[in-house]
Amino acid sequence: MRIARQIIFEPQKSILMKRKHSFAIGSIIRQNRSSKEGMAPVYLRITCDGKRAEISIHVFVDPVKWNPAKGRVKGNGEDARRMNQNIETFEHRAREIYNKRVLTGQLISAEAIKSELIIPAATQHRLVAEMQKFVSDIEKRIGNGYSAGTVKNWKVTLGHLKEFLRKTRGVQDIPFKELDLPFLHNLQLYATTQWHCGTNATLKHIERMRKIVNQAIAFNWLDKDPFASFQGKHEKTHRTFLTQAELEKIEEKEIPVERLARVRDIFLFSCYTGLAYVDVEKLIPDHLVIGIDKKRWIYTVTISTGIAIFFTQTNLNKITR
Repeated sequence: MRIARQIIFEPQKSILMKRKHSFAIGSIIRQNRSSKEGMAPVYLRITCDGKRAEISIHVFVDPVKWNPAKGRVKGNGEDARRMNQNIETFEHRAREIYNKRVLTGQLISAEAIKSELIIPAATQHRLVAEMQKFVSDIEKRIGNGYSAGTVKNWKVTLGHLKEFLRKTRGVQDIPFKELDLPFLHNLQLYATTQWHCGTNATLKHIERMRKIVNQAIAFNWLDKDPFASFQGKHEKTHRTFLTQAELEKIEEKEIPVERLARVRDIFLFSCYTGLAYVDVEKLIPDHLVIGIDKKRWIYTVTISTGIAIFFTQTNLNKITR
């Protein structure tokens, strides 16, 4: 893939320079490194004194929409303008680094310019990277403050966020400092139209993402909440409950398959105790204790709230077969 829109710089004479340097930059795509969706990464190619260095600028583009002659994404749409702005930003930074090194007499080479481009980018805290760290941390704490279901939900949100960034911005991650209210509104629209999420499910994804943003604020990576003015209203849900008569029918139902009968018993146990499935799943014989009334009690601590609860086994004998 040839360099697109090559720009040559010949610095003026300076007492700090011992010789002239040739310098060129251009943006190219690498189709051999395309993602599963066929999106090709954009690279900034730096050529100095005949030697090259390349650096990914974290932009992915459909090869069909790439203009190799200009080194830009075709079109005037919002997505094309945003990706082209990212490309131009990297090119501008490379030119600034080159000019600064010329004026200060520093080492001038393609690798030196590339290294200076990488270091500032690496120090920027980014949304996806920090969410991945958070998910990794809570995954280690399953059973100790977090359930497997909670971790699974966080992974779904993380996957959706990656898809949103890749398909709407052509990037794999985004710095916290680039987040704003329009970003959140676009995410909300994408969730409802592309993921087909309901209102409450969409707000739950946003809630998880905002948790990471609030963490960034606490760590002083952000000066203020970019989503402070966002207002999302949950829809009221209408839940129905089983009556005592319905529960008794379930109890009395003869189920010949032992596995299904056990599932029924666990369901009834949850109904009568109010325990969530994740709390029932972790019950062991040690949770059965003798109370001061000489009766057998079940003692446990709920995972979601950390509240200790007690209840007698007397009324559960019918389903603890």
